[in-house]
Amino acid sequence: MGLDGFTPGAGDLALGVETFTRITTPLNVLAGNLSCGETTWPGGRVVQRGGLNVGIVGVVGADEAAGTLGACAVSDPVAAAKAAAASLGEVDLLIALHTGGAGLSAKLAEAVPGLDFVLDGKVGASFPEPRPLAGGQVFELGAGGQGKKLGVLSLELVEGATAWDGAVATGELERRITLAKKRVAEAGRRHRGSLRGRAPARPRRD
Repeated sequence: MGLDGFTPGAGDLALGVETFTRITTPLNVLAGNLSCGETTWPGGRVVQRGGLNVGIVGVVGADEAAGTLGACAVSDPVAAAKAAAASLGEVDLLIALHTGGAGLSAKLAEAVPGLDFVLDGKVGASFPEPRPLAGGQVFELGAGGQGKKLGVLSLELVEGATAWDGAVATGELERRITLAKKRVAEAGRRHRGSLRGRAPARPRRD
């Protein structure tokens, strides 16, 4: 499928270290705080997309390796994310992937300098729009669980802007909702009008 970053969760690690490693070898696994014996994974990478240097860091939730029965160990995800982000150098956009739930999203938003977006793979909920964290400086994304949904984040870079603002997108969404409600109401009125215009059926006489 061509993933720029993939951070495993408990279900992935439950496959067993050998199977998990074999399956994910073609993928860009990012799990800076995960070790399975002598096997470790990078904590971050930089990709070029749309003329931007996009930094991606990945950490595993603290309890995600419990099902490996000691075959894997997980270190502090916040410290690992900070170290991974620092190793990337200066980037235009910084995204954190993790499988630690909403609580870890908030901690990363506060602790990782320059972080823009957090993608939580464990929250199990899909957000119709990004949720603000750290006073609106960082936004959390969620596309549901078990690969049942696909989320798309559309960004517009404005010269001179110093923070992300979802107001424009929210306004457009509200405009579409209002228009849809108006169309439904008009269709309902037309339907009721057609019912009032029909004459009642008269019984036939033989």
